[in-house]
Amino acid sequence: MSNLTIKQIDWQFDNPEFYFNPANREFSAFMNSIGFMAVGLERYFCKAMKDAEKLITDPRVLEECRMFNRQEMVHSKAHHKHCKALIARYPGLQEALDRCIEMYDEHYETHDLKHHLSYMGGLESAFTPLFGTIIDQRDLLFGGDPQVSSLFLWHFCEEIEHRSSAITVYNHVYGDHIYRMRNVKPMIAHGHEITLMLQDVFRKAVPEFDTEEFFKTWAKPLPKWTLRKMGWKIAASQLPFYPHDTQRLPAYFAEWNKRYDAGEDMRAAYAGPVLAAA
Repeated sequence: MSNLTIKQIDWQFDNPEFYFNPANREFSAFMNSIGFMAVGLERYFCKAMKDAEKLITDPRVLEECRMFNRQEMVHSKAHHKHCKALIARYPGLQEALDRCIEMYDEHYETHDLKHHLSYMGGLESAFTPLFGTIIDQRDLLFGGDPQVSSLFLWHFCEEIEHRSSAITVYNHVYGDHIYRMRNVKPMIAHGHEITLMLQDVFRKAVPEFDTEEFFKTWAKPLPKWTLRKMGWKIAASQLPFYPHDTQRLPAYFAEWNKRYDAGEDMRAAYAGPVLAAA
């Protein structure tokens, strides 16, 4: 079980650039795709978890489910603000937001609860190795606009905080490991479909867009060994009885929480490697 907390942060974005880190345009585009997806994805997750509540018999799992939903709603609200700020600068991006919500809503309507909880369990399990790597390598990836960088690092720290919530609920309600593992490929295919849609909208809506297939090239700055290790861990995270609660967490996770607890304004907590050293 996790020990989840709800952190309400008044995120503000002042006319953000699409390529918020001009030194790493592919990664900036990839983060923007995650931001637009997050609005629809968190909405999808919350509906599925709400449906699961009536099937949960363990009070501790029920509390985990409800706290997970509260965190995800906060994430969705924060990314919606960033997306709307981007739309104010690039009005064509409204299509990206609308289509993300529609595609996740359509997915919710055309599948059953077992599929939804399996989708969540598999995807959330992969987030600790993926986002943990991004957090560890933040100085190679983030930079530029500190507000946008800080938004994503906050979100990734919270995804790691509730890393076992979705799989805990799935295992409690269904516990069908074979079904969940078979559902990994369709889950990846669905995410890829949404990413391709976003790429097309970005191309039309952002005049300076020049990062085709950013979802394949975002990690170029990372060492090859780091990428291999991340890939292995993502694959391992899909296996039954994977120890989600005992995975090594980035040191920045504890640092972020310590700074938040001390009352620091975390809306611009990450200034990038150059500014931080100045």
